[in-house]
Amino acid sequence: MKREPVLMTPAGVMVLEGELWDLRYRLIPEIADQLRDMRGVGEGGEYRGLLDEQLRLRERLAELQLLLGNVMVLEPRPNGRAQPGSWVVLRHDDSGEEHYRLVGTAEADPARGYLSISSPLGRAAIGHRSGDEVRWRSPDGAVHSAVVVEVG
Repeated sequence: MKREPVLMTPAGVMVLEGELWDLRYRLIPEIADQLRDMRGVGEGGEYRGLLDEQLRLRERLAELQLLLGNVMVLEPRPNGRAQPGSWVVLRHDDSGEEHYRLVGTAEADPARGYLSISSPLGRAAIGHRSGDEVRWRSPDGAVHSAVVVEVG
């Protein structure tokens, strides 16, 4: 069964690869060493806590391997149009300018300005150029608009 591609920027892939490396070569081996050292001491709360942590880390490792196995790297072509992977500056009438990076859902983080291309604004911004007006409807039904100031 083929899985949907996970759209990510090169920087997002590097972050996940770093986390994968950390889990595989540092965190999971450290827990294994602690569990080995505790053998024979008993299986109290601390031992069970370590087993739970080991399970959590192994689940995250499997999740990262699955994500990275399905990654499609977003590398925008410089054509002046907003596209997955692009940085977009929008001017909102009521709140000034906002800087966004259009990314896949797995990498979306609105607090950092990483906007999912599946979000209403992300979908609306795709294909627009500097000077274009972007209109979208938010989940509450309100209609919003902004002007594209820059695409990079």
